[in-house]
Amino acid sequence: MLTERVQRWREDGAVEEVHGRKLFVRRRGGGDGILLLFLHGFPSSSYDWLPLLELRPPGEATLCFDFLGFGLSEKPRDHEYTLAWQADAAEELVRRAGSPSVFVVGHDMGTSVATELMARDLRGELGMNMAGALLFNGSMLLHLAKPTLGQKLLRGHFVMVAAIGPEAAGAELLVQQASEETRDEEEQRHAEDVRDEAGVAEQRARRVVDHGPDARRQSRQEGHRGVERHAQQQGEAAHRVERMKALARRGLRVQALVLGSCTCHCSLPENG
Repeated sequence: MLTERVQRWREDGAVEEVHGRKLFVRRRGGGDGILLLFLHGFPSSSYDWLPLLELRPPGEATLCFDFLGFGLSEKPRDHEYTLAWQADAAEELVRRAGSPSVFVVGHDMGTSVATELMARDLRGELGMNMAGALLFNGSMLLHLAKPTLGQKLLRGHFVMVAAIGPEAAGAELLVQQASEETRDEEEQRHAEDVRDEAGVAEQRARRVVDHGPDARRQSRQEGHRGVERHAQQQGEAAHRVERMKALARRGLRVQALVLGSCTCHCSLPENG
């Protein structure tokens, strides 16, 4: 049962078919100016933007839509939900608006969709001109994210068990634990490497002071070996980073099952 306010919001928009799926789209204004493209967050809808849109000038060009699986848009169970698909939908809707220059406003999950659009722009693959972006309350830097209690509960073990069963939930927790252990191991090894290098440098300096030219030659030789050892350590670190990315991909795919058709996961580019 929709409230009167939501019903009016629905009547001001329309359902459009995009790449074989039905999305609720709300357009306003037009002309030759910059189009404001609003990308909503999780687990909400474009209705979040109503108070802001009411403050904008009536003739200003704006476009917002409910991501697939959210709000008034279709929620197919057989669809593989990805940020890339949502970005494809955004590009197509902008194309239908005449492909004007776009200023993106992204909130929460919308910032991740905006990031996908930016990545395409950097690769020269974006089908629209992005004039700028305003991103807020996003999770692009996960180590700086401060999830609310509700968000923590959505990621919790009991929600996973209820939604996908104990075996799948257990697998997701194992992936998370493996990712955290790999990250902790990497940080600990880096700290140990820094301490070791500092100790070697101190010993080398003392020998130079105590023994003169011969010690300086030996120090230079050890320096070359240190460079080779550092290169080897960099290669090992790169391998560990690839392991972490692989775990992250697995974790995202498992977690995408938590809330069924209403959850999206990120498709990482091949180059990481």
